[in-house]
Amino acid sequence: MLWGGLLSVLLGQLFSVAVGQSLISDVTEAEAFLEYYDNLAAQTWPGIVQKLWNYNYNLTEFTRQEMIAARLQYSEFSKLGRVNASRFDTANFPANITRQLKKIIVNVGENAFRDKDKLQELKDLKSQMKTRYSGATACNRPRNTEDACMPFVPDAENLMASSRDYTELLYLWTSWRDATGPGTRQIFAGYVELSNLAAQDNGENAVHLALTLKSTARSSSSDQPDKGAMWRSWYEVDNLEEQVDNIYKQLRPLYTNLHAYIRRKLYNVYGPNLINLRGPIPAHLLGHMWASEWANLLDIAKPYPKKQAIDITSNLIAKGYNVRRMFEVADEFYTSMGLLPVPDGFYNKSRLTKPEDGRSVVCHAMAWEFYDQKDFRVSMCAEVSMDDFLTAHHELGHVQYFNQYRDLPIVFRLSACPAVGEAIGDVVAISAFTPEHLHKIGLLDELIQDEEADLNFLMTMALEKIAFLPFSIIVDKWRWGVFNGSITADQYNARWWHLRNKYQGITPPVPRDETDLDPASIYHVSADVSYTRYFLAYVLQFQLYQSLCRHAGHVGPLHKCDLYNSTQAGKALGDMLKLGISKPWPEALYVATGQRQFDGAALVEYFRPLTDWLVEQNRQNGDQPGWPDREWVPPLPQDWSPGVSAGRDSSMSTLLCAGIIATSLLAN
Repeated sequence: MLWGGLLSVLLGQLFSVAVGQSLISDVTEAEAFLEYYDNLAAQTWPGIVQKLWNYNYNLTEFTRQEMIAARLQYSEFSKLGRVNASRFDTANFPANITRQLKKIIVNVGENAFRDKDKLQELKDLKSQMKTRYSGATACNRPRNTEDACMPFVPDAENLMASSRDYTELLYLWTSWRDATGPGTRQIFAGYVELSNLAAQDNGENAVHLALTLKSTARSSSSDQPDKGAMWRSWYEVDNLEEQVDNIYKQLRPLYTNLHAYIRRKLYNVYGPNLINLRGPIPAHLLGHMWASEWANLLDIAKPYPKKQAIDITSNLIAKGYNVRRMFEVADEFYTSMGLLPVPDGFYNKSRLTKPEDGRSVVCHAMAWEFYDQKDFRVSMCAEVSMDDFLTAHHELGHVQYFNQYRDLPIVFRLSACPAVGEAIGDVVAISAFTPEHLHKIGLLDELIQDEEADLNFLMTMALEKIAFLPFSIIVDKWRWGVFNGSITADQYNARWWHLRNKYQGITPPVPRDETDLDPASIYHVSADVSYTRYFLAYVLQFQLYQSLCRHAGHVGPLHKCDLYNSTQAGKALGDMLKLGISKPWPEALYVATGQRQFDGAALVEYFRPLTDWLVEQNRQNGDQPGWPDREWVPPLPQDWSPGVSAGRDSSMSTLLCAGIIATSLLAN
């Protein structure tokens, strides 16, 4: 059936509602509607996702316009579905029926925008932000120098990881922000305004429908007064921000001790003029464009330099791995636990490496669900490396989720909450990265088991996991403030750096002002992706890991647990995944863990041996965790030319992607 025909059928349903304005309490009619909705979505949504995939795989103006049109089609479908679902009085309905109707009503998100022109404008602004990000380049010398500039992935990313040249890193850091930020400020302001109006419509429309049709669906404009509140509503709790703050207080000592230790190591490299042992760390020195993870500093951070540290890249290459083989090994981990393999056609339909024909594509790793119960894909620009080996395990966690909940009604085919969806693959990746497992599958030549090797391993993990925690909080803390108006446009950049200093203990290496928009240098800000999911996922992955290790019968330190071949652990995980979003996330979490709330205790336990060691090292060095000289900023190096800023990119060139997890069509 063509799209117009599908809408006509729904509109016919709406006409009967408008005429009768009667409340339907017959559960059989509700069941019939839900079956109809499910079938209609199954016919419609795969084609919409295909348009998003086409854009992701070939970034042209034609595919961009098709992607925008597809999103607008989905918007109309969502709004009509909401009105139809609101016809029912669910007071005496079974919980399963009530929850399906509620999800259709409240999951509309920005698609609830009543003004179609403004909705199209919002989607265009979001596309422009992604476009700017994709077209940006970074330069390791002044931008007007020949061959100075390069794409972010993989060139600038790799250089940020490997260079220890202070000035070269400064050029890369500054030029990337010059290319992504200043020209985005006006676009971003419009995006904020329209996103808030859409969120308000989402809340107000649900209330209007509940009151007009006397539906028992519950929502209110006060629940979603702005986009940040709309994002938080996905977690179905009233105090998400408070929960996040409380969990971080539990974990902060791990971060501040790691921060002090790394600051000392950077002091040894760059000296007292560029590193203050009581101050924040210059943001460009942490081996990563956003300083969100510090794994690339392992060469200077390893507790015992002469002892084993895990980097399997050379072994992957030596043993003839290609990208497909990395995914096959990751898939075999899941099946060893009694979980489901990737579907037939996965490798033919996925795009795992960068095309060689020169087309522009989205390289950010994403998992895709096409809503036909069998077509699940991954897109990325993978290389044979340890990082991408682990990314394969992560992305197949999303695919495993799709596979497990595929038989649910289509409205329930989502992760229990965004954090749960992100955590699943990392639970398996944590296990796959243990020295015991890597040795078992032949990717680690020698297994050294002593305290020094353990501390090297835990440091490797901490540079990724612990370093990430404060960053994963501030991205949305900043946006929540922007959306609710407590951070005004004339304070965007200043408040951003206030949060980065307060939580991360880092400082910009060059002066910043309100012509800049440094958050736009982050993919998830430019791509309109909520970020709190990642903080909660990093907490939850260890919580799940600890529980699954108990199911597996593991005895000993948590960081030595390998879930490979444990069908008991696989069953507990699979039972949770099968629920999709049919139950609130605390109930789904309880199935696997026996707990109904996020808890950082497992993460603390995992890293306790390293934390104790860091505390002692900092004591011996006379280093105080924290950054009491918080206002300190580094001097500019003598060989720095401020002319790099003259190359600020205000043009739009290559196009970027349709979204981070194209799996979450329902979640905007």
